[in-house]
Amino acid sequence: MPRKGPPLTKLFLSYLNIEKGLSRNTIANYANDLARLTHFAYQAHKPIEQLQAGELRQFIAQLHHVDPGLGWNGFPDYGRLGARPTDGPHPLG
Repeated sequence: MPRKGPPLTKLFLSYLNIEKGLSRNTIANYANDLARLTHFAYQAHKPIEQLQAGELRQFIAQLHHVDPGLGWNGFPDYGRLGARPTDGPHPLG
C-alpha cells in the first residue's frame, strides 16, 4: 500500500530542523544528498524506502565518483585534498 502524507525526505529535513536544530547549511547539504537519492530511486523504479543495501552501496559509490574529495566512508579525504600531517591539527579535531 502506498504511503500517505508528506514525503519521507521532507519529514526527515523537518526533523533535522525542528528536533535537532541543525544549521541551514547542514540541512541544505542533507537536502541535496536526499535529492540525489530520490533521483537514484526513481531511476531504479522504487521508492527510497524499498532500496536494498546493495543499491544503497551503489548510490554511495556514485556519490564518491561525483565528489572525489570524499573518502571511502563518505567523509572528506584530507589526504586527497592536500592536507598533510605537518599542516597542523586534523580538521575534524
